[in-house]
Amino acid sequence: MSGPLFFDQTPILAWRAWTLVETAAGLELRSVVYPHPWPTRRPLRMVCEPGGCLGARWPMQAHSCGIHGFKDRAGAVAFPSMWEARRFTQQHISPEQYVVGQVSIWGRVVEHERGYRGELAYPYALLLSPEQERLAAPLAARYGVDVLEDPLATRPSPFDA
Repeated sequence: MSGPLFFDQTPILAWRAWTLVETAAGLELRSVVYPHPWPTRRPLRMVCEPGGCLGARWPMQAHSCGIHGFKDRAGAVAFPSMWEARRFTQQHISPEQYVVGQVSIWGRVVEHERGYRGELAYPYALLLSPEQERLAAPLAARYGVDVLEDPLATRPSPFDA
């Protein structure tokens, strides 16, 4: 169920999960579904995937292009284990970990029952488990955002059954 369509430059804060990948250039945030790296120090702009968005691949599914975020943290925490994330794992090198945080979404934004999808987005803050503490400084330096430890969080692999 889709809600209103917003055209605004005022960001909406939403919750999101990212895979966390160590590359030669340093730690990189990537989509859980698609293997694209999130750019550093500039917004990610939505694009349709080659071959179309999920809606284009599944004709009974509504259009889904955009950068997604959940209204609540629980949705973001659960997302990597959801079927949609597993559907496209062959495109990823299996990530060892993921990170949850808040994302700013703006531009053309569509509200859905459980979240938003927007035209532009950038991480707002990242929450790390105690096991990920060593990653805080490199992530903060690379993305220029607050990176906080969440002592209640654990981050198992999103692809564990």
